[in-house]
Amino acid sequence: MTRKTLNRLLVIFAVCTLMALAVSFQWSKIRSLTPSPVPMHRYLPYLLISFYGWGFLIPLIHWICKIIQQKIKHWLLLISAHLSAGLSVAIIHVSYVYFVWRWLRSPEIIGIGKGHSWWMTMIRQFDYELLIYAMTVGFIYTTQYYRRHREKELATVRLQGQLDRAHLQLLKMQLQPHFLYNALNTISAFTEKDPRTARKIISRLGDLLRVSLETQEDSEIPLQREIKILKTYLEIETLRFQDRLTVIWDVDPETESSLIPAMILQPLVENAVRHGISRSAGPGTLTLRVRREDAILRIEVLDTGPGFPPGAPHREGLGLSNVRKRLETCYPGNHRFEITRPSRGGTSVTLEIPWKQAPGTENREEPAGLQRATVP
Repeated sequence: MTRKTLNRLLVIFAVCTLMALAVSFQWSKIRSLTPSPVPMHRYLPYLLISFYGWGFLIPLIHWICKIIQQKIKHWLLLISAHLSAGLSVAIIHVSYVYFVWRWLRSPEIIGIGKGHSWWMTMIRQFDYELLIYAMTVGFIYTTQYYRRHREKELATVRLQGQLDRAHLQLLKMQLQPHFLYNALNTISAFTEKDPRTARKIISRLGDLLRVSLETQEDSEIPLQREIKILKTYLEIETLRFQDRLTVIWDVDPETESSLIPAMILQPLVENAVRHGISRSAGPGTLTLRVRREDAILRIEVLDTGPGFPPGAPHREGLGLSNVRKRLETCYPGNHRFEITRPSRGGTSVTLEIPWKQAPGTENREEPAGLQRATVP
């Protein structure tokens, strides 16, 4: 016997016992209003026998419901079939109760004694028996409907989750060729004029692709892993820009173990380098600022590049539009993604998502607080 079957039997036993207690109490109260009151404990043994009989009949009624559902579709035939089945079940139950009570020499208070034949008991109990049968059938159909509805909801949730994962995977696949194209352009630019730097970039690119593949199956990763990916990427850009690129890591240590979508910051940093730092005549600074504000994780990527003209709308390329779509998929209606031009110039990209703690994560080894480096 499985644990599930045992639990069901225990529930049936408990319900039958409670019903017997309730009816015994009701009958005793009614008889207390007459000249010959009957205590509750006189009724209880006989009613326990009756309701336990219904408990044993529940598997039969469940089987009847299953057969009728499979064979009959029209509602009139369905009602007729249940009336016939209810009559058969009533005959079985009344026969069981009648002969057991007679064998136990049930007193007249139960309604079976001298002068009470099986037919009289059947006629007397028929409507009551059909009512209990109907209630049992109704309960079985209700639980079946709820179970099917629940399974349908779970299947819908699973399907939606699969679609979301497929969508996110597609967005990540779109991002990888975009990044590789930019990285290969950088390598091509250094191949002839500085082969040594080109080899270093190729080595760092291999490291970055390896780390990227490690996170390919992960929808969310801790922030510290994302920062590790960013550092590998920025090593490539530092080799390209030399002393023109300064990176500031302004990351609150509390946030390092928070979960974020995998590879969500790399397009933002790449956009800041490509459209901010590379277009600056002199040295530029890229700042990554991360803070936790109650239940919100706030991430800012700022650069000191020329920025977009004041009042002009910012046009999003593949990288930023990819980030926006991923956020809409991961946090529908519960995120913020904004691109602004600070008063001091440059571009600021702000990302706000629900804060979520990654289990079993540890802080980075770097000292906490503000860090400035020309080489990450």
